[in-house]
Amino acid sequence: MPRVPKSHMEGHRKDVLEQRAELEESTPHALNKVCEGHNVWKATAMFGIPRAKLQQLYNDYKNLSDDQKLLACLSRKQSFVAVFSPNEEATLAIYLIKASNMCYTLTEPEARKLAYHYALTNSK
Repeated sequence: MPRVPKSHMEGHRKDVLEQRAELEESTPHALNKVCEGHNVWKATAMFGIPRAKLQQLYNDYKNLSDDQKLLACLSRKQSFVAVFSPNEEATLAIYLIKASNMCYTLTEPEARKLAYHYALTNSK
């Protein structure tokens, strides 16, 4: 019977992605436990994270300044303030797509300037 690599097995990719999502979800909780004074070994056993990865994250966290530690605690969504409402963002996206369809494409810096001026005119 021929051997079949795991990557060709049915559902393997889905399992790997689910495991990766669980790992990314539990990593901040494990890092918080270690920062509170718990043992790295116990945190890895509780959350199922590789010890070397958690130790490396903790060492990186220890070397940060207080301001950087505060920003590290906040997720990306929490650390940036939304300038546009979802409706305004959709309007801007539709405008950029229409401009692109009319062969008036903007570079990334030009699109940023357009968004900036759009925010200024709306008093944001």
